[in-house]
Amino acid sequence: MKDRIVITVNSFWPLVKSLSSSLKSQGYTIMPMDFGELAALEDDFSKNRDLYLVLIGDLGLSPGKVEQLATLKSKRFSVSLPMVFVGGMNVMLRARTYLSEGVDEILPADMSVEEAFSRIEPHLRNRQAFLDLYRVTARLRELSLTDELTGLPNRRWFIRDLKKGFEMAKRLRAPLACILIDIDDFKEVNDTYGHTGGDAIITQFGLLINGIKRAYDIVSRLGGDEFGWILFNADRDKACSVVERARKIVSMHRFSVKDHQINITASFGVATFSGDGIKSHEVLIEMADKALYIAKDRGKDSVVTYDAEGEPGETGNIEIS
Repeated sequence: MKDRIVITVNSFWPLVKSLSSSLKSQGYTIMPMDFGELAALEDDFSKNRDLYLVLIGDLGLSPGKVEQLATLKSKRFSVSLPMVFVGGMNVMLRARTYLSEGVDEILPADMSVEEAFSRIEPHLRNRQAFLDLYRVTARLRELSLTDELTGLPNRRWFIRDLKKGFEMAKRLRAPLACILIDIDDFKEVNDTYGHTGGDAIITQFGLLINGIKRAYDIVSRLGGDEFGWILFNADRDKACSVVERARKIVSMHRFSVKDHQINITASFGVATFSGDGIKSHEVLIEMADKALYIAKDRGKDSVVTYDAEGEPGETGNIEIS
């Protein structure tokens, strides 16, 4: 189980100390902070999602600190994070102010530990339910962007990252390459070894290409035997060099399928963006798709590049290696 963290501020209050001991005995991790450290917590849910409760002993907050409290509650990571105040008569008199700024519970300092715990326990349960839902939702989101067979990013992920990459490349006037890849004669693999054999080839092929790419590039399975590859900061020459190397590695690799070792080849369609001439990531994909079609049509096991100069199909736009 991950740490379940309770932050305490001004923990010299006896009730705060007693509640901290009780929570610690139930497996919570107690993390003392001062108010400034609490207010300065980074607004990053992924770094703060193990927080379960903030327990603050009142010290007569100034108006400025009350504003900081409101700012803290507005941060994304503090959604559903319960904040409980402990104090004497002064805190009870200011209860309306604190509650309006996002405090979830106010406990009199002379309340028994048992009663105080019964007041904060529902907040802890609600926080747990929220975090459980968050984790399930995050997992579903991950699954919606991941290809089940290969574990690679799927088409949705590819399109999303290509769009982001294209927008960044256009803004920075930096090069970007989009590659579409198709396993040659894949139907023959399926016909010979069945769909389980075909799945084995697809999985091995995806892992092979993913192992060739640079650390910051993206390889995705787009569906069937088609894959996509985004090369960031790669112009036409660089993309051709990288992809031609991949083509050779694929052609020499021995793939395992049902106790057999076989060779396959692949065709690669490369489209490049160099800062202008292409309006959108959709156009870049269309160009890569046309290049892939030409590669398949002209003998397979080849790399065809296509750029924005001239009309589609002109000799100057096509380079076969």
